[in-house]
Amino acid sequence: MNQISVDGKANQLLAESLVASAFETWSTATDLSLDHDKPPDTPPGLRSETTEYGGGHLSLSLPRLPRQIFTGWLGRRLVWWPSPPLLHTRVAVVSSRIGKRRDLHRWWFDMLRTVVVRSNTNTECICIVDGTAPAAAAARASQLFGMHRLRIVISDTEVKTAAALVDWLTNTATMKHTGTTENELESFVFVSPEFTEHSQLRELDSAKPGVAAPMSDISLVTAGERIVSLSCRPNGNVERLLTRQLTENNSGGVLVLAGSTKGSPPVPDVLRNLGAIPWLFENRQ
Repeated sequence: MNQISVDGKANQLLAESLVASAFETWSTATDLSLDHDKPPDTPPGLRSETTEYGGGHLSLSLPRLPRQIFTGWLGRRLVWWPSPPLLHTRVAVVSSRIGKRRDLHRWWFDMLRTVVVRSNTNTECICIVDGTAPAAAAARASQLFGMHRLRIVISDTEVKTAAALVDWLTNTATMKHTGTTENELESFVFVSPEFTEHSQLRELDSAKPGVAAPMSDISLVTAGERIVSLSCRPNGNVERLLTRQLTENNSGGVLVLAGSTKGSPPVPDVLRNLGAIPWLFENRQ
């Protein structure tokens, strides 16, 4: 047996062990939700926040994000970093879609630029999730002003077996990720498909506001430690997600911008009443 096949077998066995530890952790969390007096007991394989695997780092959540909140929003998933986890405070810029006529929405780009400029280049990073309304523009603005960026690549599929999660982990850790090492200001994190079999969370989640939104929007709001909304359509996905965030997590870090120019939307009363912080943006041009 050559060295490559030996290494491959070792990686496979390690992946199986780590997935088994993840299952035990999820099972313990489910038991604790039914028995609040039982002390937590994290399996040895995932006792620390991250475990090295495949040249990267594996975890069950993002830095400083409680695992219970992560799974409550995104379900049971693995999180794999090809490089050491980015520990900067995560800034999530969210927005309802504004249409293709950019010339009619100058206020939106002015507010996005202001958010990036006012972020701390040493301690904060801008979260980028493809498929969300601000993704492309936020990435360009972050690059222009020298901000760290965290690209979150999340699967919107589900798996029902441990073997499927093992396959995802081994494939993700061994494939070449284009662009992941080209820019020192850009970090990547890969989030697995959701493990759904025997999950007791699905029926509960179906009654919660915001779960019908695209997974890209849900993951962006979940990741944000400071959330800034550029545009929030009444009764839209972003409003529902921010309502859930403010209601469940008692978050004081939700900032909703309101432009002073014609066409920019007001801060929704429902978010203001839940504690969102309005920010009146003055366009002096």
